[in-house]
Amino acid sequence: MPHSATNLVKTDHTKFEAPLNAISAMKISSPPQKCRYLQVQKIGKHYFAVGRRTDLWLGNMVTEDGGCEKVVLKRLRDGIIEKRPELKGQIIECLRQYFQVAHTFDHPHVGRVIGLSDINEPVPDLILPHFSNGDIVIYLKQAKDILAGLAYLHRRGIVHGSVHNKNVLVDDTGAVVLCDATFDSMMFGEDDYSTISSAWWWMPYERLIVDDDADDGCAVASPSKSADMYGAALTIAQMWTLRRPFYGMRDEYELIRALRQLKMGRSAQLDRPEEVLPNVWVRLQNCLSINPQVRPTAEVLLASFSEPLKMEKAGA
Repeated sequence: MPHSATNLVKTDHTKFEAPLNAISAMKISSPPQKCRYLQVQKIGKHYFAVGRRTDLWLGNMVTEDGGCEKVVLKRLRDGIIEKRPELKGQIIECLRQYFQVAHTFDHPHVGRVIGLSDINEPVPDLILPHFSNGDIVIYLKQAKDILAGLAYLHRRGIVHGSVHNKNVLVDDTGAVVLCDATFDSMMFGEDDYSTISSAWWWMPYERLIVDDDADDGCAVASPSKSADMYGAALTIAQMWTLRRPFYGMRDEYELIRALRQLKMGRSAQLDRPEEVLPNVWVRLQNCLSINPQVRPTAEVLLASFSEPLKMEKAGA
């Protein structure tokens, strides 16, 4: 049954067929790499961070010279396979395809996948670099690193799909690195936003709500470069607020109501958080437009942040 703008959309997030086709639209700058199953030992009995469908564990990886390097193991939760064991083969193939893309990333502000580890059953872990400085919310960092990484991905025809502070980390040199590019879309395809998700706070209107006049009448918009820009703008604002977007709102449903108000023209624009400098917010405002076509590209916004900022009082 078609959904109106007053309803959220429910899709089957267990379908893995569509993500396997997504790789064909991406620009791979080097020949496909053979999947690397590396020798890794998990550290400790508990994960140190959680994602929407994954847990992150620390591990020690044996290097080519016989040394040891601390890494992060990104592990799909057991319940994903337990509910649909027949999808195990498709999930493993999605992981391999994701490695083929993410292993080719060659930019200082985009995180690579090192390889796969078969220490976990029923599916392998992704081996990622360990960024000891954590995610970007603990730093008042320049926005240019985020935008440079995003511009690099977009030039390659790659949509990140999940830009928020937990996917924007800081490496040992203090540089900002975008992580998990395309992971959600390649692994899970169209997402299911019929239940509350913390990702809602970084999602634009078209990714959460179906318009009454939508072409198909029953689906939210797919991940896009313009949606990446919306998430990037809110993540940049977090450098000043040090809190999630729309922290003054009680819950996600209040967010949905606010976005509908914008869509219907009852609100002119999203309000600037008092901690964010006015000259920063001016640069971000178009990214937060309800109309995806108004949002600037990563290249354009990067150029605007390369210009000097007047340090006006944030609360002004």
